[in-house]
Amino acid sequence: MPMRDRFPILQKKTYFNSCSQGALSIDVQQAYAQYLKDWDEKGSPWELWVERSETARQAFAGLINADANEVADCTSVSAGVSALASALDFSGARNKVVVSDFEFPTIAQIWHAQEARGARVVHVPAAGNVIPLERFADAIDERTKIVSITHVCFRNGSKLDVPAIVEMAHRKETPYKLAIVKAIPSFSGLWVYKDDHTEVRILGAIARVLPDLFTIESVEQAIMEEWNDPLKAISARKSYDRTTTRTVQPTEGNPEKPYEFTFPKWWEMREGVAIPSIPMGAGFGDPATGAVGGYRPDRNPTFKKFSTRTMRPVVDFDTCVKCTLCWLQCPDSCFDVTPDGFYDANMDACCGCGVCEAVCPVTNCITMVNESEFANNASQWEMWKKDKAVYKTWLQQKIAVVPERSHGFRFRGQYEEQVATLVAEGLAGAAGGGEEITEKIVSDAGEASAGGVE
Repeated sequence: MPMRDRFPILQKKTYFNSCSQGALSIDVQQAYAQYLKDWDEKGSPWELWVERSETARQAFAGLINADANEVADCTSVSAGVSALASALDFSGARNKVVVSDFEFPTIAQIWHAQEARGARVVHVPAAGNVIPLERFADAIDERTKIVSITHVCFRNGSKLDVPAIVEMAHRKETPYKLAIVKAIPSFSGLWVYKDDHTEVRILGAIARVLPDLFTIESVEQAIMEEWNDPLKAISARKSYDRTTTRTVQPTEGNPEKPYEFTFPKWWEMREGVAIPSIPMGAGFGDPATGAVGGYRPDRNPTFKKFSTRTMRPVVDFDTCVKCTLCWLQCPDSCFDVTPDGFYDANMDACCGCGVCEAVCPVTNCITMVNESEFANNASQWEMWKKDKAVYKTWLQQKIAVVPERSHGFRFRGQYEEQVATLVAEGLAGAAGGGEEITEKIVSDAGEASAGGVE
């Protein structure tokens, strides 16, 4: 069927009212009739309607060469803008709304309605049938909350340079404050949620830079109410005390884009395979007592990093102080938390980097041994639990074969040697003032990266 024939009204009228209500097609008539039929026969089939709405959203995204996540369903543009405007806070210094003189009347009216909530609406005037870009540059400043523009003017069809205006809106031409949360660095370069007090340290830093939002005293009170953990409260206070700010000038930084990718659209992608995610781990049993506890994360069933290992850690569980440092600092999360609170290196996941030996504060508790001395990846902890005397003999035999270290962390104590540098740079506490960095403190289970109090 020819396209014009799909719109019955075009057979008798010339239709110009496409701005507010376009010509009705037979496809829309049929879809609406089906909607009423479903409503009558199925009651309120929300799942079906939502599915069809989602299908339409994805189809429209493909029509305009966009990602479906960039498209929202709204009854009209005015309804969408109204929802966005109502979600913004105009009570602060950044309360300016920049709109163009080319906006559809209802859009400008929505923004002017926000003036009752503190918004300051500024119109960018036209020069005849165009709006020069420099006029947007004059209107957008550090007090601008949002820039609302239309791509094509409804009156004269004039088009705005949207990418250039977006760049203006995102560019900071005024100095801003950068907050720095100082901490002892992790060998693996990671923060471990809820294990090195990351969450409370960030709260302490926010209390420093945004005191009007909440105080450090309220953070400490909330920590005690939520966790009843004085050590977490200490971490938050230390982060508050150590957080510093510096002024960043507009001329600082590197404007070069290091990487830029063009992602393929779904219709451009070839057929592929689904790769299942790795499920969460669980506790496991103690071979001696039968108790179930601890945590063993599930790991990739196909990719085994141990195949390239040249050495592996051997753990003396009799001298282990359960400091958690090997577990926290391991870059591959290869340590299983045992039901009795020890840390067992899972040899299916270990790549033999030597980080655990370097961070361990107990002499000869973890020793890197030549991989050729082992026939399998059996659990050392299970062997120790079944017969500690036999394990001790096995341990002494293994640690007698220490390889020459040409890679990884090359010597025991490498971690401790960095403490003096950390103190000198202000990243860790110095002796005196009630705080001191020592092996005992650095290995404290709760303060592995937040420091401790003697």
